[in-house]
Amino acid sequence: MSDAVEKALNDEPLLGFSFHTANQVGIVKTLGTEILEILDSSVSEGTDGSVRVERFSKLYGLFWLWVLGAFEVLRTMVSAKICFSDHAHRQLSRYKDKLVKLRIPFAKQQLAGRNEAIRGEASISGFDGKKKDFHFIVGEEEYWVRVLIKEFNALVEGIKREDILMNYYDYIDRKNG
Repeated sequence: MSDAVEKALNDEPLLGFSFHTANQVGIVKTLGTEILEILDSSVSEGTDGSVRVERFSKLYGLFWLWVLGAFEVLRTMVSAKICFSDHAHRQLSRYKDKLVKLRIPFAKQQLAGRNEAIRGEASISGFDGKKKDFHFIVGEEEYWVRVLIKEFNALVEGIKREDILMNYYDYIDRKNG
């Protein structure tokens, strides 16, 4: 392998899995950065404890898209178990399972695993002016936007080259072959 390819794979290990997945992860991370920047600039707390949120529809819409994108990227990676080390696959799978509980209400307007319409699960449950953040509650779980974005970034950035055991396209060809 050329030095340039070696450097690219060391810098961006997910390229060893799939160029498209690496690109999609980059898009999800960029979207997450935009959401965090908007939270920083548009959520504030008044001296009376009230919370002011500017660009609410934009924030909600971008986060909705972030959840759908992050989940789909994770679903692709988790579906190709033999392409990842056991440790990496477990981490990816755990986070996908966490995210699905929020993704289902966003995508299907139902609760995960149940043919039951949502009530408020796709609605923001609260804002925190000090944290400059908002959250959702699904069942008994709280999902803070900043936490989810930072966890996703840490997860994908934590994947090392040695965690990629097989290219996705080889996996699909082998599976279909």
